[in-house]
Amino acid sequence: MGRIQDAIARLEVTGQEKGPPLIEASQSGQNGHSNGNGKVNGHLTPPESSPTEQFDFIGYSLNPAATVRVEVRGESVPLAEAPHRVRHEPVREVQLDTRRMDPHLVLLSEYDPAAAEQYQRVAFSLIAAAADRPLKRVLIASALQGDGRTCVLLNLAGALAQAHRRVLVVDTDLRYPSVSRLLGLDVEMGLTEVLANQSQANDALCKVLPGGFDLLPTQGQPENSAELLASPDFGRLLDSFDHEYDFILFDSAPLLVADDALLLLRLVDTALMVVAQGKCSSAQAARAVARIARKDIFGVVLNRLAT
Repeated sequence: MGRIQDAIARLEVTGQEKGPPLIEASQSGQNGHSNGNGKVNGHLTPPESSPTEQFDFIGYSLNPAATVRVEVRGESVPLAEAPHRVRHEPVREVQLDTRRMDPHLVLLSEYDPAAAEQYQRVAFSLIAAAADRPLKRVLIASALQGDGRTCVLLNLAGALAQAHRRVLVVDTDLRYPSVSRLLGLDVEMGLTEVLANQSQANDALCKVLPGGFDLLPTQGQPENSAELLASPDFGRLLDSFDHEYDFILFDSAPLLVADDALLLLRLVDTALMVVAQGKCSSAQAARAVARIARKDIFGVVLNRLAT
């Protein structure tokens, strides 16, 4: 947490850094040498040649011993202070039970501080990019179910909250909602009930502790997921959240399973792709990425990289 805060403070004070920022993180004893075939310490890294011919990507691994390279589009500029706003209706707080929580949620526990630091670097990349262009609503997407998309989403939300950003997670994977399950939470109402006018948004929202971010969960699996995501009511609901949060993160159904993520792309500022090594083939990843316009892709998280 300390390093991301220091980096943010430097940007806010100096505003001198130009060009696409490239951040490297390594454990002590790792020298970050490239082996000449596009890997650093066994991990895929952004191609050094023709950087403008391919979408940017973020190389990330849950393995804390790995060297990680982070590259984002745009220039780094001083970060503006978020305006102070007071909620008229505070949301209820829920305390997580670490015994029920998925162990990969390293930002919400103390299981793996080194791995948590890598998520903080991804969060820093988003914060820095958001200073240069509108970047509030971020869709977390994947090609397949089981790529680790929801874990990445929740860890990123925790990292952004640790950086003192106001964060809302919206579970819009209406076909297979997993956010509450991974957090170990039992919910009685959520997004579908709000859109069906069966409850108020504030009644469905909760603040996740110790994560520090707000959550709008999904309870159950509606039959008309596409209709709900395309509804004017959903758009208006998101508009009502915009002034309350610095970042709104969306989970989504896999791109190769349903078109729900494409509906969400109309409503977000950018998308972060999650690709799991050994599960998602290169052909499947290419098919998924081809469904998203290049300008809409912020980066790609390579998950479960082998050392």
